Amino acid sequence: MIWCSVVRSPVNNARSAGPDCGPDHGYLFVIIESIRVYVAGRRRQVGLSPAPRRLAADDRLKRMLSRRQFLTASTSALAASVALRSRATTADDLAATQTAVGDSTVADRTLIQSTEARADLYRHYAARLGELAEWCDERRLAAQAAAVRDWLPARQSDRAYLFIPRDFRGANDAATTLPADALLTEFATRWASLRRNQSAALCSLAERAAAERQASLACQLMTEAAREDFSCRRAWRFLGFSLVGDHWQTPFEIEQARSGRTWQADFGWLPKTYIARYEAGERFYRGRWMPAAEEARLRQLAHDDWRIETDHFVVTTNCSLADGVALAGQLERLRTVWLQVFTGYLIDEDDLSKRLTAGEPLLADAAAKHNVVQFRTRQQYNDQLRSLQPQIEMTLGIYLASRRTAYFFAGAEQEAGTIDHEATHQLFHESRPVAKDVGQHDNFWIVEAVACHMQSLVGHDGYYTLGGADAGRMPVARKRRLQDGVYLPLAQLVGLGMRDLQNHPDIARLYTQSAGLAAFLLERYPEATAAYLRAVYSGRADSDTLRRLTGTDYPDLDRQYGDFLAALDR
Repeated sequence: MIWCSVVRSPVNNARSAGPDCGPDHGYLFVIIESIRVYVAGRRRQVGLSPAPRRLAADDRLKRMLSRRQFLTASTSALAASVALRSRATTADDLAATQTAVGDSTVADRTLIQSTEARADLYRHYAARLGELAEWCDERRLAAQAAAVRDWLPARQSDRAYLFIPRDFRGANDAATTLPADALLTEFATRWASLRRNQSAALCSLAERAAAERQASLACQLMTEAAREDFSCRRAWRFLGFSLVGDHWQTPFEIEQARSGRTWQADFGWLPKTYIARYEAGERFYRGRWMPAAEEARLRQLAHDDWRIETDHFVVTTNCSLADGVALAGQLERLRTVWLQVFTGYLIDEDDLSKRLTAGEPLLADAAAKHNVVQFRTRQQYNDQLRSLQPQIEMTLGIYLASRRTAYFFAGAEQEAGTIDHEATHQLFHESRPVAKDVGQHDNFWIVEAVACHMQSLVGHDGYYTLGGADAGRMPVARKRRLQDGVYLPLAQLVGLGMRDLQNHPDIARLYTQSAGLAAFLLERYPEATAAYLRAVYSGRADSDTLRRLTGTDYPDLDRQYGDFLAALDR
């Protein structure tokens, strides 16, 4: 099976409760917020009509609330109250959700409650951080005040905010290392206390989310808990790290350290004794030291490529050592985000809850590493792969399931979004057992949809965002549905197999629509989407699977998707 990224499409890649707030507080907040919105005139709806107190069985999921209730506040307003942005939250809608029957309805209700509790938690935490920043201002601790105000990203409600443990596993030192100055010591103690309490609250909320079968939310909360508290063993262990001395390390990092190697941003894993000479421009190759240019020349003559190994990938490249290391780093970051978004695809929800409660790692066993090949030029890429994909010239990257390898080329023509797209195919295909011909007869759209959605991943200072009204293919998806009225109903889309989709005359339009639908489903029905992906990749899905898992008829999903897109404008 082949997945590939075309050269160009009409859409290019767009390249807070306080520590003393118990977990049950979020449930009360959901009710209070819903009544407040109702009394205020039912503002920020997504166009859903009022629901009766009890719904018919086949109508029970028509009035679901939006998944995210995100904190939106600028860092300059941390000391003030933080507004909670909401879409479609009315008293009638909440009542309908509460009285409806069926597993999907219960799952959506618990998701709403968990995300509301998360938002409430951060709202109170932001207020506490604001108070600490004011305390710093009063004592002329300008740098410390700025650090506190910058700690939480200013969130927008239309995208996910995700953190990568490798980016912050040393960040706690600045907050907890006690300096000699008494005033600075008091600041460090205050900030560390706030963060420890926040971390504990996030862990508790994650445990509740896992018990309620909200796998992705639980994984994200545990990642946020680790970011808040460097000493939170439970969170770090869950993420797969072990404390070695004063550093959290993965099993692969521990193995490399025992071999006397250390990670270098430009060179990958090197023996410690090599670092100075590598930084001076030398390379060790064929048993002797030589200039970097000489190594590159000899490797080219011998067709001896560089090989960069990381925790989950093996990158082979004839470009340069630095290029291979950079690509490996991008792939590792992508996998970390992918794991937080699609946790439910990888692990059974019951097993997740048991592991979290027992303080065990999310993933117990080390999986086989993913192979990636990077060519120096497009011509090399075309020549090597043309026999496997006759239309290889039309692609920027390709994942070949038969070879369990993703292929790319370097240069200005390459796009980061293409790498994220193809590597996403690889992660889904190789991270658990899958059928031989995924999506061969139907449901192939979701395979491309989630890969397109991952192209909206954007890196920021200390965090990443996924999705958003202005990210990836979403701007064009909104235009085509809302302005042009161009849309293939889900009832027809799910019936398309791989060949049907790839040979469709409007393939670019369907890819764009699929990307928008993925964003909608991951926000509104995240765990149903994970279950749908498991069914598709295991070969158990049919044209009715998505409807059954969401508990919503396809015409209603079509309507909800339109409402979702319209709400982005507001």
